[in-house]
Amino acid sequence: AGTPYSPFTGEPIKSQSVAEIVDKIKNLPKKNTIYLLAPIVRGRKGEYKKEILSYKRRGFQRIKVDGTYYNINDFPNLNKKIKHEISIVVDRIIINNELGNRLAEGVETALNLADGLLFIEYENETLPKKFRKIEKIIFSSKFACPESGFTIEEIEPRLFSFNSPYGACEECEGIGINLNVDPNLVVPNSKKSLAEGAIEPWSKTTTLYYAQTLASLSKHYKFSLDETWQKL
Repeated sequence: AGTPYSPFTGEPIKSQSVAEIVDKIKNLPKKNTIYLLAPIVRGRKGEYKKEILSYKRRGFQRIKVDGTYYNINDFPNLNKKIKHEISIVVDRIIINNELGNRLAEGVETALNLADGLLFIEYENETLPKKFRKIEKIIFSSKFACPESGFTIEEIEPRLFSFNSPYGACEECEGIGINLNVDPNLVVPNSKKSLAEGAIEPWSKTTTLYYAQTLASLSKHYKFSLDETWQKL
C-alpha cells in the first residue's frame, strides 16, 4: 500500500497510541465541548438500518448522518443509491484538567468502532462568535506524524483517484483553482452611489433586473440609492 511521509518533517508517518491521542486532545482550548466521533461509514452507498440498530443495542444514543446530528432513535431513511457519511457519537466532553479515564475510554472505543479512526469536532468558544467555526481533527491509530501532529487515513486507491473527492485538495476540492470575490473589484469607486453604478458588474447591464433588485433592497432595509457607497 506504500509508506506515507509527513509533509512537514519528511519522516515516515507512524501510528498514534491512545495515550498520544489523549494528550493531544487535552491540549485543545479548555472549556470547549468536543464530540468524539467514530466514522463507521465514509462515502459509501446503502441504508445501514441493521448496522445502526446494532449500535443502538450496544447503548449508543447519538449519531451524525451526512453532517446532521440525530438521536439514534430518529435515524433517517437513507437513499441507498447515494453515498453517505455516518459517525457514531461516542462521547461529548468538556475539556478540563479533571477528565480522568473517561477521555481515554472514549478514544479507545471510537478507534475500535472505526477501524483506527477518530474524528474530533468542536467549536472554539475562546474566540469571538463571529470568528468561530466547527473545527475538525482526524486522529489515526495507524498513520500520524509524531512531531507535527499531521495525520492521514489509511492509504486507499480512492485517495489517488481523479473521480473521488477523498484524495482531493480541501481548499479547491480538486478543481485546481479557488473562486473568490474581491470587494475592490466589485466596487472600484466607493465615491459613487448605487444609483450611479457603484457595483461595477451591474453598471453596464441593460436589464432592469438589477435596478429593481436594488430598489427592493433599498426599500426593505431603508437605505438610499443616492448615498455614496463609502457612506452606506
